[in-house]
Amino acid sequence: MSQSTRKSNWFKNILSKPAQSTSTRAHPFWSVSRKLVLPIISVLVVMALGLTLYNFFETTRRNKEEEAKDLARIESSVRNQVEGLQKLALAIATETANNSEVQSAFASGDRELLKEIMLPTFYAVQSEFDVKQYQFLLPPATSFLRLHQLDKFGDDLTSIRATVVQANTDKKAVSGPEIGRGGFGVRGVVPVNYQGKHIGVIDVGIDIGPSFLESIKQQYGMDAQIMLDNKTAQNATFQGAVTELAGPNEDLLFQAGTNDHPIYADISAYPRVMAGESVISERKIEGRSYSIISFPLKDFSGKVIGVLEIVSDRTEVIAAENRNLLLTILASLAAIIFGGFVIVQFINNTVHPIGELTETAIAVTGGNLERKAVVKSSDEIGTLANAFNSMVTQLRESLTTLEGRVAERTRNLELAAEVARSVSQVRAVDVMLKDAAELIRSRFDLYYVQVYLTNPSQTALVLQSGTGTVGMELADRGHQLPLNTGSINGRAAMEKRSVVISDTTASTTFRPNPLLPDTRSEMAVPLLFGENVVGVLDMQARQAGMLNQDMLTAFEALAGQLAIAIQNSNFLAETERARAEVEEQARRLSRANWKDYLDAIHRPEETGFAFEQNKIIPMTELGQSQLPINDHALTASIAVTGESLGNLVVEMEGQSPISRADELVNIVAQQVAQQIENLRLLDSAERYRFEAEEASRRLTREGWKDYLDVNADRGSSYIYDLKEVRQYDQAEGEQTEDAGYSLPLKIRDEAVGKLVVQGLGSDDKESLELASAVAERLSAHIESLRQFDETKRSQVELDKRARQLAAVAEVSSVSSRELDIDKMLHTVVHLTQRQFGLYHAHVFIYNENTAELKIAACGYKEGDEHEGTDGTAVIPLAQEKSLVARAARTSQAVIVNDVRNEAGWLPNPLLPETNSEMAVPLVIGDQILGVLDVQSEVLNAFTEEDANIYATLAAQVSTALQNARSFARTQQQAQRESTLNIISQKIQSATTVEAVLQIAARELGHALGAPMTIAQLSMKDRN
Repeated sequence: MSQSTRKSNWFKNILSKPAQSTSTRAHPFWSVSRKLVLPIISVLVVMALGLTLYNFFETTRRNKEEEAKDLARIESSVRNQVEGLQKLALAIATETANNSEVQSAFASGDRELLKEIMLPTFYAVQSEFDVKQYQFLLPPATSFLRLHQLDKFGDDLTSIRATVVQANTDKKAVSGPEIGRGGFGVRGVVPVNYQGKHIGVIDVGIDIGPSFLESIKQQYGMDAQIMLDNKTAQNATFQGAVTELAGPNEDLLFQAGTNDHPIYADISAYPRVMAGESVISERKIEGRSYSIISFPLKDFSGKVIGVLEIVSDRTEVIAAENRNLLLTILASLAAIIFGGFVIVQFINNTVHPIGELTETAIAVTGGNLERKAVVKSSDEIGTLANAFNSMVTQLRESLTTLEGRVAERTRNLELAAEVARSVSQVRAVDVMLKDAAELIRSRFDLYYVQVYLTNPSQTALVLQSGTGTVGMELADRGHQLPLNTGSINGRAAMEKRSVVISDTTASTTFRPNPLLPDTRSEMAVPLLFGENVVGVLDMQARQAGMLNQDMLTAFEALAGQLAIAIQNSNFLAETERARAEVEEQARRLSRANWKDYLDAIHRPEETGFAFEQNKIIPMTELGQSQLPINDHALTASIAVTGESLGNLVVEMEGQSPISRADELVNIVAQQVAQQIENLRLLDSAERYRFEAEEASRRLTREGWKDYLDVNADRGSSYIYDLKEVRQYDQAEGEQTEDAGYSLPLKIRDEAVGKLVVQGLGSDDKESLELASAVAERLSAHIESLRQFDETKRSQVELDKRARQLAAVAEVSSVSSRELDIDKMLHTVVHLTQRQFGLYHAHVFIYNENTAELKIAACGYKEGDEHEGTDGTAVIPLAQEKSLVARAARTSQAVIVNDVRNEAGWLPNPLLPETNSEMAVPLVIGDQILGVLDVQSEVLNAFTEEDANIYATLAAQVSTALQNARSFARTQQQAQRESTLNIISQKIQSATTVEAVLQIAARELGHALGAPMTIAQLSMKDRN
């Protein structure tokens, strides 16, 4: 069954399939209503929960802030109360100190009189202000009279009453909190003077203890407690001054509080409070919550001596907050439930028409195209129902024509696949494209088909193949199109997308071809291989609309197959060419190797053997007439890597006793070829080894010859005469050699000397073996010493080259940074002369206009009378007697190591000590810039290696010189442009012709430095 038939049956099944009953269709769980309801309810829950939590935490935060503010206000109030008590104590003491009767009695030491005067006052302030201590003290702090303890006096309180000591010392009033034997309280200590003389002090103390804390509790409804510093509180020696309850830590002791069981803050708060900081803590103890503010108590000197805490019970407040949270959550849940019910009802009423529309769509999907959606409203859902009914109507109409379109497209795809299979079997590109074009034209009934390929430079589309006589004519012309958007084929290649013109008469971009007058529609499809465009497939039809977008899919698939076939064909051709080149190279190499092997020197150029009458006969003994040439002879080529080296010939007289004799001959010929190639390789390896050994011996011989020449003055022969080792002359050496046994000193089988031993006979084997061993070791050792000596000389040479290269780098670095030509050249010659230890160095610059070389910079020997001068020497380029001119003409370095014997040397009277000279050209490309000339007072001072070093230096100097010239030209151009701009601005600012001429003459005269500049206008003698 064809694909088009299957498509037709499919459409018939769709049209005849009954609609599935909607009553039996199960509704999915995730319906539209649930998808709307659940997210909305979730959002409401999240929002309600978030608002509830926010309200709870915000209320809690505000309550804590208010609590903290209240505690801070209480702290401030308590501090004010302490300051009030302090002022009260100071006022009572001051009033007493100003009483003249008291002053007189105190000054006279009349304790009884003081009692009589002060006891009524003490009892009054004690009952009214809770004054606990009231006493008179002599300097420095000796108790004279305690009104609160009349029977105790005369004790020294210096160690515990700092306020008293300070008041007696400074003779000024002192007030503030302090711990004494009577406990903790505020003190007012005032000095007493009588007739201008200081007598002592009056100390009034108001207790800060349980009564004070109880007043705080009654005032604020909060518990209060005091802890004292452990070390300071040890001064409170009276029993009951400090309670026995433990403090919060070892450093603090509980002094008094309004609660039977103290409630302390967090243990980490107390070090901060003792450091002077107020701290608010939250504690939960036995199911109750407390807020505690702890603030420091400071004595009169500002030292922290304890902690005062206000404890607030927040249990009821937190319980109220939790109740509010619960009520808020319940209210939120009720609101969510009610809101969810309303939303569900609203969504169900809204989504119900969508459900009906969904059932209608399912029926249409099942094949019932007569089903219509019921329109119940004019909103968006009603609009959607109308659009759906219109879509179903269009679908019903489209299905009647879709089968034919699908069948047509299927046929096009099948034809494209057929063409692709056909062209993929052809390997040659020209044949494949010709067959492809004709096959496409005939299968799709087209007017004309052609294929363009891109040229190697990717600048044009070259016609590779076209159908009919038109295609042949265009191909013969070498027709091609530029690779641009001027044609539809060029546009398809440039944009890498197909171009379709369904009706050429209605297209403004179509370019008619006079050879194809009947074209009415055209399609150009790029041949793409990956991202590369290899060509364009162009198709033309006689009917308008025949080539359209519907056919594009088939032709693009075909173009893809065609592009792959083209690339495969190109790859195959390239592979074949590469293989042929490799095989040809292997044949050439094999032929060359065998020509070298059979070179008529080591072996004859021709060789061979014949087997006849049970005998092996060399080919040289056989005549040409004896060679097997009858028709029954079997011949096989003896070939190595495709190169025939000879033949294996077997003369046959009749039927061979062995079947397939020709195959046997070929196999034997192959084995012969393989074996003789192996033997040739082995023999060549032996020959190369022999040549390498011969070269090694020659190098050893030449090395020792050079070594002996260099060390000729040191002697190379020694004799031992049982007394001493000394040199000996040749005549003595010959006598010794004639009278002794001689053993050669060999290195790599090359004799470099001999060891002669007198009194040694040929029959003394042990002595001979010892002498031979000594000679062998002596040979190896002197060879090592020679090589070490050569290594040292090479190292010296390398060190010299390293120093020279470092000097080149330094000169190059300095010259590249200097843009002034004169400074740069003077720096170069100065550094070159110093770094290379030269007698003289100078640079000549070449002038192309005069064809002359002129000195630009000189570097005389340090201390020379001409040091710092350059001279004015000018050498014509054509001058024969000049090393500098010769180097410039040839662009090659010129070395003369003995200038006195050089006919082409031009002497300089200012340089009388020159013995060696080298001129190196300064060249950029083919342009000669000048010459670097260096001179030495030493004969044979320069070598070829030196020439290479100086050539490197010259190249760097040439680059720096060129850069400096470019920079100078740029600067001159910039200056010229700036001057021209200034002159132009001045000319444009002139308002009269006369002013313009005056400005032009004046500014040009200034800019050019001309003695006279004229700017004029004249119409005289003109028609």
